[in-house]
Amino acid sequence: MKIRRTLSIVLAVALLCTLMAGCGSGGGGEKSAAGDKPNRIVIIGSAYALEEEQKAWDEVCSAFTAETGIEVVQNRQGTWDDIPQKLQASKLGQEQIDLVVVGMGTITASLGPAGSVMDLTQLMAGLTDRFPEGVLDSCSIDGHLWCFPYSDASGTTCFYNKTMFQQYNLTVPTNLQEWAHCAKVLSDNGIIPFMVQGKDTWAWAMPFFDTYGQATGGQSVEKVQAWLRGEQSFADPQVYAAFDGLKALYDNGILTSESFDTDETGMLANFAQGKCAMFFCGTWDYGVLKSMELDFDYGAFEFPVVIDGAQMCHAFATGDGAISIPSWVDQDNLDNIMRFVEYLTRTENAKKILCASSGGSPLFEIVKGATGEVDEVTRFLNEVSVPHSVEYLDWVWPSKVNDAMCNVIPSVISGKMTSQEAADYVQQTLDTMVSEDDYVYDWWNSWSDEQWQAVTPGHIPDVTAFFAK
Repeated sequence: MKIRRTLSIVLAVALLCTLMAGCGSGGGGEKSAAGDKPNRIVIIGSAYALEEEQKAWDEVCSAFTAETGIEVVQNRQGTWDDIPQKLQASKLGQEQIDLVVVGMGTITASLGPAGSVMDLTQLMAGLTDRFPEGVLDSCSIDGHLWCFPYSDASGTTCFYNKTMFQQYNLTVPTNLQEWAHCAKVLSDNGIIPFMVQGKDTWAWAMPFFDTYGQATGGQSVEKVQAWLRGEQSFADPQVYAAFDGLKALYDNGILTSESFDTDETGMLANFAQGKCAMFFCGTWDYGVLKSMELDFDYGAFEFPVVIDGAQMCHAFATGDGAISIPSWVDQDNLDNIMRFVEYLTRTENAKKILCASSGGSPLFEIVKGATGEVDEVTRFLNEVSVPHSVEYLDWVWPSKVNDAMCNVIPSVISGKMTSQEAADYVQQTLDTMVSEDDYVYDWWNSWSDEQWQAVTPGHIPDVTAFFAK
């Protein structure tokens, strides 16, 4: 089988010269003498988002070295998109890379199919109970674990002005009818009821995740997988219902024309200034809200049911930052690598890094006990929203399909395109990928024994031997 997303050798070689420039804890260091057992771990990843994150990583790595004598080298530069090329360059140059820190979507959509990362199923078997139930789902494909999450998670949710709701005697809506009532009251008082950041084209897919989850009874991921495998067409009644559910927001005055020309900054500004009562976004915007000096109380609620007879369903995923192991890693170094992984997943160490990378307080519990400040919103997200959640669909379908979805959704909402026309357009996009790009979704089922052997560890360290006493 031809693996999709073939990596550029020319670009990889070009990047090789910069790969080993050190960030954080130090540079690449000298290779071990021939015959010596490795005593060093090299990590690559994108540049730190926050200075506090770098300090936390440095502290944990230094403490690990003090405890074990194993050196940890961090090479953090560039962006997630650079990682595949950096990995290929390191492989060609026979440079040591032991751990990769990158977005989970990059691992499952690019690095996995290319055979660049290791199947961690057996390696992580002794550590999976350190993660809450469901946390590893986004990192698994067909029973194979390709990475583990190591940053704050995110999901879709709605925020609302609680003070305004009290002023107009409104209650949090749970269905389309209640939502429409809220919208009418607010509109009659000169307030934009509800907003999305529609100018940011990529954002249109997010509310579709919720409505498609409703239409499929929480089986949207399974439906998309069947669609990508060619077992069913995207043009089906459940997809139509999801599109129609979004159009109902516009038809009932909930979503108004302001959203089509408003980006994230504008949406948040309208909310902060009291011009807008509700908005839909990713949970990452909660950090922005907390940093604002708002003169009103606010809260979060679940995207209401807009399809008759449906249940609430939201998009959620861990692995915004995830860790994996290159498939060509030195097998003699696996004990050291897994000892470090065990160390990273200890509650006290995970808390240091996850709190730092989230700006002080993670919204979601990624590693058991690694939590920060728990307030009304974070409690709602973990206890109410997550149980009704499924994986982001754009982490399942390819980027061209996502682009097609983001293009048709606003057209459906505004009445410029029917649900059937939109579904046909997305299906045609996939059909073109299959015929012209040799696209294969379930690549793992097409791998030869040799390909699987290349990503399967030959040595399985006993991680329980490294557990903190």
